[in-house]
Amino acid sequence: MTQNPLPRKISTPARIGNSYELRLFALSCLKTISDRSIEHVWHEDSSAAPVDDVIIEFKDRIECFQAKHAMNPHALLEINFDTAELVDPAQRDFTISFAKLVGAWQSLRSRGKKVIIRIFTNRAAGQELSLFLEDNSFKDTFVSDNFQKRKRRKLRDKIGEEVEISDDNFVAFLSSLRYDLRQPNEAGLDDVIRSDWLQRKFGLDSASVYDRFLRHAERWFLESRTRPIDRSEVLAALQLDNSTLPQIFPVDLKTYVDRSTFEQEVVRVLFRDRGGYTAIVGTPGSGKSTFITRFTD
Repeated sequence: MTQNPLPRKISTPARIGNSYELRLFALSCLKTISDRSIEHVWHEDSSAAPVDDVIIEFKDRIECFQAKHAMNPHALLEINFDTAELVDPAQRDFTISFAKLVGAWQSLRSRGKKVIIRIFTNRAAGQELSLFLEDNSFKDTFVSDNFQKRKRRKLRDKIGEEVEISDDNFVAFLSSLRYDLRQPNEAGLDDVIRSDWLQRKFGLDSASVYDRFLRHAERWFLESRTRPIDRSEVLAALQLDNSTLPQIFPVDLKTYVDRSTFEQEVVRVLFRDRGGYTAIVGTPGSGKSTFITRFTD
């Protein structure tokens, strides 16, 4: 009998009801269309547990997510230095172990890419945790042991009771953590997928497109073995190809030359009383698409 080389997912029954995680996975799959640096999206790769809810593999890095949805819209995420855990003070069975995060981080680093660990939740930062965060990361002064040294040492020692990690790697681990807090709830993620991505980014307004794509994402999500989902599979699910996608022309503001007079002329033509079409004509490489991208931003 031929052995299946793909690892088996570890929580198939529980995933059936995890619609929040499903929507984060679906959104991550959509990002493969607009970001060519994404190679694959994975769901539940056991080598990355517990941050394997969604894994986005870029050409130069791996971003892995632990998704934690709270039913309480006022829920908080707090840090407990005594136990080296992230906790929800109002939900006693909610914990995220830093030692387990270190284990996943070390395992993924063996792939030879930078690793980013993201805690994705609709919770806000609690009073204690907020003291240590700047934007969505630990403060540089905390990472470098120049702020709250005693608590940093306590965190380091408690993690060290469960997993071996050098001082240099501990610094790198702390730097790898991202706290994606106050994220949309389940309904909010639905709106992000439907409105921000399918409608605005890709010009797909039909409700049937959203339903069809979510069915495909759910099928990938519920597969018993983890496997990479790439851009071509997402395009097929949306029944798109490259010729039907909106063209994206990144604008480098350092080299872009503003043409204010021409812009004023375009505005005048577009808002004239007559109907019809307006064309911008120029030789190849003259900047037509770049101008339009900048003009419509």
